[in-house]
Amino acid sequence: MATNEPDIPIIGGFSILVQGPDGSWLHIEPRRPPRLGPLFSPPMITAAGAVLLISFLSIWTAKRTLTPIDDLVGAAQRLGIDRNATPVDTRKLGDFAVVGRALNEMQKRIKNFVDERTHMLAAISHDLRTSLTRLRLTMEELDESASKNALVNDVEEMEQMLSATLAFASDDLKREKAERVDLGALLITICDSFLDAGACVDYQGPDHLLTVCQPLATKRAFMNIVDNAVKYGMSARVGLQLNGEHVVVTVKDHGPGIPDDLIEAAFQPFHRLEQSRNRETGGVGLGLAIARDIVSAQGGTIALSSPHDGGLLATVRLPRS
Repeated sequence: MATNEPDIPIIGGFSILVQGPDGSWLHIEPRRPPRLGPLFSPPMITAAGAVLLISFLSIWTAKRTLTPIDDLVGAAQRLGIDRNATPVDTRKLGDFAVVGRALNEMQKRIKNFVDERTHMLAAISHDLRTSLTRLRLTMEELDESASKNALVNDVEEMEQMLSATLAFASDDLKREKAERVDLGALLITICDSFLDAGACVDYQGPDHLLTVCQPLATKRAFMNIVDNAVKYGMSARVGLQLNGEHVVVTVKDHGPGIPDDLIEAAFQPFHRLEQSRNRETGGVGLGLAIARDIVSAQGGTIALSSPHDGGLLATVRLPRS
């Protein structure tokens, strides 16, 4: 190379032969290792095998540990939905068997507690109905007057409250077997019954939509919701749509609506936002409570909201299966 001549890069493969003073030859050429050679070296293979083994053992241990927890979570969720849920099989829980036994014991105590209160409520209702029957017979002997009419109205209101209370506390609808139901046809039937009674009810949705639910209980829940919309909102627009694995039913009225701070109170038993004593407009305050109880028992949710265009919107989400 000449003096001060810059280096000339050689691109690609090359071979240089240089003859020395003694006549020997020097052969120069690049010797690059294979691109993936280091990856298949013994140290790398050992490290990769160790990582794979540790990963497999970690996944297996995590699955073995979390499976009993998943079973316990499922049992707790069933307990919140179905009071007669099947007890947890503690034989499959391993170290968590003590938690399963405690959950089964809690379920048993809750069921006994609720059953005792239900039986007590039924007994009190029976005794009150007997007294009301005697009172009604006594009033029949009274002369016609404003006082007699007031007494008759009070007795009728008490009988209506007793019937609604028994319906709220009864387990008959909750124990109903779930089956495949055409929810679209069911809602159309409900709307037609209100139309026949002279109410302003409109349905928007598919004519047929199959889902799995408790038919009588579901019908009663939607009857209560639509009835509330007709009573307080003068009209009801019922909608049905499929949203993934859930069916969504909306009931919109054109009434005064409910303030946000009173929405939860609307679901409380015997809580009437309408303060009049008129049974035709006020009811006994159990319609929405019964509806939420039925919907929750089937793993669904019910919510009330006040749209910007006024009125009240009730949204019910039920699992399709």
